[in-house]
Amino acid sequence: MKTEKKIKYNLVVGILSQVVTLLLGIIVPKLILTNYGSEVNGLLSSVTNIYAYIAIVEAGIAAAACQALYKSIAQNNRNSTSAILSATNKYYHKTGFIYLGLVLAFSIIYPIVINTDIPYITVVLVILFNGFGNVVNYFFHGKYLILLRADGKNYIRTGLELFTNAFKQIAKIVFISLGYDVVFVQFVAMLASFAQMLYITYYIKKHYSWINLKADPDKSAISQSKHVFVHEINYLITSNIATVLLTIFSTLKKVSVYAMYALLFDMINKVLRTVKESLEFKIAHVFHTDKNAFLKLYRTFEVYIITFSFALFTIANFFVLPFLSLYTKGVTDINYIDKYLPFLFVFINLLSAGRYPFDAMVHISGHFKQTQNSAILESVINIATSIVLIQFFGIYGAFFGTIISSLYRTNYLILYVNKRIIGRSPVGTYKIWGINFIIYIFIMFVSRYIVVKLDSYIRIFAFCVPYALVVLSLYFVVVSLCEPQSFSYVLNIAKNLFKKGLVKQNTLSEENING
Repeated sequence: MKTEKKIKYNLVVGILSQVVTLLLGIIVPKLILTNYGSEVNGLLSSVTNIYAYIAIVEAGIAAAACQALYKSIAQNNRNSTSAILSATNKYYHKTGFIYLGLVLAFSIIYPIVINTDIPYITVVLVILFNGFGNVVNYFFHGKYLILLRADGKNYIRTGLELFTNAFKQIAKIVFISLGYDVVFVQFVAMLASFAQMLYITYYIKKHYSWINLKADPDKSAISQSKHVFVHEINYLITSNIATVLLTIFSTLKKVSVYAMYALLFDMINKVLRTVKESLEFKIAHVFHTDKNAFLKLYRTFEVYIITFSFALFTIANFFVLPFLSLYTKGVTDINYIDKYLPFLFVFINLLSAGRYPFDAMVHISGHFKQTQNSAILESVINIATSIVLIQFFGIYGAFFGTIISSLYRTNYLILYVNKRIIGRSPVGTYKIWGINFIIYIFIMFVSRYIVVKLDSYIRIFAFCVPYALVVLSLYFVVVSLCEPQSFSYVLNIAKNLFKKGLVKQNTLSEENING
């Protein structure tokens, strides 16, 4: 399959998957809140985040294997690809048993240490059913998901996740509405993981029958996994530490408040990650084959992924409070509306999503060891400052700690990637950040004077469409005027795609006439 089609499928299927997940995903937490209460909602959020930490047994191998596969696939070296997957498969089998042991230990210990009125056995079963799906991934199809990503076929995985997530969410909606308890709901959701495993195995055997998992494992190809491990641990800490610290130093109800805001912003992040992963394989292949073409492609990717991130979070900034006011209406055990939290979430997510291009370059180039010390320092700063600041500022303290550490890490990556990997000045990167930040401030200032009644989901949606179009257009036009070379690159791609479409249409017309 041609690269252009892979990119198109990755983007279309990935974004469609996120839209469906968003529409169904906003229904389930509402039902959990109204049927089970904020404490159960906080429990589910807390368990999900702690599982992110337990996943450290996988940390490193996925990114290291993917980075190695980028090169072997770009060079069409099937023997090397099989050797890398053989080594990856052995690693997943070994760590699968470790993961299973951690799941069992978590289910026994966690219900004892948390402060909750939820029955012990309920917490145990919720933890087990949340974890068994990941156990399946370790033993059966984890290695295959890495292969699909490296080969630019992420759309296969995301398409499957579209159906399995839809099944999970619809099943949850149905059974919660029918009055089933939370344990049964989690059990039904777990079954989707088994269906996903069966299909992925079938697809790989059909389309990659040449893969030999018994080949001599190329352990050297994934030797960087120990360095990637450091980066993965850092990501887990920075993205989940707020929930964990609030669980320890606060209550599950406070965790529930944090989770409601995080739910909406995480969905935007998933869309941005979908765009990043849809293009990353192409950037990686060009990086390993044509450095001049790479520089033009990467600059365009950097400019527009940062701009797209700013635009989406600007839109979210305006609508999050009206939406949550409706969403949590009738929930009286804790107040979910806080006018400061949207700005804090936006700031944190901009620092996180805005460094996607630089994370991608560390990944593609394999500079894991060289950048691991900065990852360690970011985690140390985050944990230390968050623990201290939570004592003084409560939930805000968790944000302040993450912002301080993210400012350090993002600036480090901007400087390192530009100077050490690409070999250029970082001024261009800071320029695009500055332009987008000025646009953000301008839009937020103007939005203060927009008076519109957003007291229903229909009104929110009706106003969101024109507001989003204006915001997206303003960001795109201003940035394109300031970055004419990147705009020209995008314009040429659009022209080529249009010409190909015309050629294909004319060919079909001629065939019909001749036929």
